[in-house]
Amino acid sequence: MEFVICDDDRLYASQFIEQLKVLESQYDELFNCVYYDHYENFMESLRNKECDKADIYFLDIEFGEVYGMDVAKIITRMNRNAGIVYITNYEEYAIKAFVCRPLGFIRKKHDAEDIKVTMDKIISYMNDKNVLYTCLLYTSPSPRDGLLS
Repeated sequence: MEFVICDDDRLYASQFIEQLKVLESQYDELFNCVYYDHYENFMESLRNKECDKADIYFLDIEFGEVYGMDVAKIITRMNRNAGIVYITNYEEYAIKAFVCRPLGFIRKKHDAEDIKVTMDKIISYMNDKNVLYTCLLYTSPSPRDGLLS
């Protein structure tokens, strides 16, 4: 799975990525993590289509000078299937953050427990996203065909 992590707190981001790497074996998945510590760098990569197809975007609610919710709107315009997870120190943003229908909300002070819950949702989301749906179209003679008279 392709993950993009956007957080201006480098120390936290490195610990967060380490926690994700530990979870790889639990979920029998390979997590490819790309990290951005500045909004401008992330937006440039997005414009250059370097990170516009990631599966999941972990967005700090306060990502430098911008809000993660605004970044989420840009991402979902470019990639409608993108999963959004917010990361923050500020629990009061949780309600506002759900406007963009995120998969999860990770509180930095409780990240170990929140990451596990969120990863379960991500795995379920990815499994649902990868299911192939088959549509069987059954046509029968119709009165319009003139075959029923």
